[in-house]
Amino acid sequence: MDSDTCVLMVKSLSYGGRGVCRREDNKVVFVHGVMPGEQVRARITKEHKTYAEAEPVEIIEPSPERRAPACPYFGVCGGCDWQHIPYQMQVEWKQKILLDEIKRNNPLPGDVYPLVESADEYGYRGQARMQRAYARDLVLGFFEKGSNKIIDIPKCPILNPGAGKTFERIREMLERYNIPRLYSIEILSPGNDTALRMKLRGRAAKTDLDAMDAIYKQMDIQGLMGVSSGPEPITHVFGTPSCSYEMQIGDRMLEFISPPGGFMQSNMYINRIMAGHLMDMAGDSKRILELYSGAGNFTLPLSLNAREVSAIERNKGLNKMGRLNAKRNRIANIRFMRMESKTAVQMVCDESIHFDTIVLDPPRIGAAEISGRLPKTDASRIIYISCNPSTLSRDLATLRKGGFTIKNTRFFDMFPQTYHIESITCLER
Repeated sequence: MDSDTCVLMVKSLSYGGRGVCRREDNKVVFVHGVMPGEQVRARITKEHKTYAEAEPVEIIEPSPERRAPACPYFGVCGGCDWQHIPYQMQVEWKQKILLDEIKRNNPLPGDVYPLVESADEYGYRGQARMQRAYARDLVLGFFEKGSNKIIDIPKCPILNPGAGKTFERIREMLERYNIPRLYSIEILSPGNDTALRMKLRGRAAKTDLDAMDAIYKQMDIQGLMGVSSGPEPITHVFGTPSCSYEMQIGDRMLEFISPPGGFMQSNMYINRIMAGHLMDMAGDSKRILELYSGAGNFTLPLSLNAREVSAIERNKGLNKMGRLNAKRNRIANIRFMRMESKTAVQMVCDESIHFDTIVLDPPRIGAAEISGRLPKTDASRIIYISCNPSTLSRDLATLRKGGFTIKNTRFFDMFPQTYHIESITCLER
């Protein structure tokens, strides 16, 4: 036996997708690709002061519930973490991880709503970013787990039908129409339309533009956007490189437009359920401040019951798209403002602007920059949409110190087969 290997029992799963074990010296060891209850031989890859990281060498005693992955690239591709775990067990562990993370810094919420499973555990994702390697032969796929190496992958079972079909067809197109400077392709297919964004190193030559034009015309897509990198990026547009998706809210059908490159939720079923739950949590709020509002994905549903919604987004393109989406749906009670959330909260405090409810949907790093100031507003309710339970727990503790109580939380499985956790937590003063 190698000196850097050890036999471990897997006790639980952690946020990050790894199994949690304890070595003979009582040090915690995190191991990829395992399940609770399994005995494994693992090789230590990194030693840290308080924990170690390892890769499995042998599953000595597999769990009776372990299943065969649906994708032959699972374990190598960096996209999925839990294809070997039955779906029902995945969501149960995610719920547990969410609550355990909250409990690190806070008491449990007064009410934990039933978790929401995805309608499909495969074939749900409407957005993907493919990578193209510079090699003699065409290498097109995703990054290897924990690496910048690109794995050649011809098919992905996670993608929805529109994105999956385009994922497979683009390979044929690039074998026919070479674009030497191409290094990244984004596929956007949230509904019935599909669009592509191709990123090139340096300026696009005429032959590159001719190839993109041919690909657009021969593929069943709404449009294609080519982006040349450089001090001043240049965008080349073929067709209409944006997609629409719909969201049924009660008797109202909302329609959204999303361009490649802008943020969009990947699981449209879960997206709609989250929007409905968010509206329920907002209740009879008349004036809502929404921070990190993006292109209005949650803003428009919130506006259906409120008298006024002020949507704050620093990204110019997303802010503009939010305005267009509101206009498209003939919604006039939203004020889209382009500014940093931190600046907006400071303005609300300084000018004593009243809001009943504050909704925030920060990136994975959380909202440490504003969580200490939110209690200084006069809002009686805060609704926190989170994609990272660790930073959520930290920020909830700050809000509690400011006088808020955690009333309820709910987990939504936006990303089956991965460790990612989406949740909505409601606090009241």
